[in-house]
Amino acid sequence: MRYLLDTNICIHFIKNDFDIALKIKNVGFLNCFISELTILELMYGVSNSSSPCKIENYSCIKGQF
Repeated sequence: MRYLLDTNICIHFIKNDFDIALKIKNVGFLNCFISELTILELMYGVSNSSSPCKIENYSCIKGQF
């Protein structure tokens, strides 16, 4: 089975909330996908972050996806 992860799930994955990383590991990382729209929504969120957090938030997204 394959899974398309939405923006909220990706945010929880980045923040390590709700054991999302473990759940993704259980179904297989290669079975999980994100859409271009989700990537754009994550980048939009970073661009609207407060100035001190932008670099850290961008690094988080770049490192995860």
